[in-house]
Amino acid sequence: MAIEYKAHTADVQMVITAKSLEDLFMLALKGMGNIICEKGCDTTAERTSSETIHLEGTDVTNLMIDFLSDALSLSYIRKTLFCAIRNIQITENSIKCEISGYPIQKMDEEIKAVTYHGARVCKNEKDEWTVSIIFDI
Repeated sequence: MAIEYKAHTADVQMVITAKSLEDLFMLALKGMGNIICEKGCDTTAERTSSETIHLEGTDVTNLMIDFLSDALSLSYIRKTLFCAIRNIQITENSIKCEISGYPIQKMDEEIKAVTYHGARVCKNEKDEWTVSIIFDI
């Protein structure tokens, strides 16, 4: 499993590879959190806040973008850095889970949007799940 960041004009591109769809979503949430607060999801801070997300989508790519967009909105509303997923129930068309995190005072990077541009969740030749996501910053 790996998260790789790539420079992109006025954006940040994140490329993720994971062994399972659950891990792909977990890494995507963690990766977005580390953009919002540098290494913020790599800390051992106690995750005292949680929110439930329940979404349906036309496909797994749509589901990923909508999931991250909801988590991003909740981060701004709750002033919380969400880094982990618990109780995940996922298919290629729906997700229900609890995201958890901890309160933050400020964000290192403001993400304006999780974009659909170039996004595609798929399996690679090694039968691993992959996604490339561009964040508008």
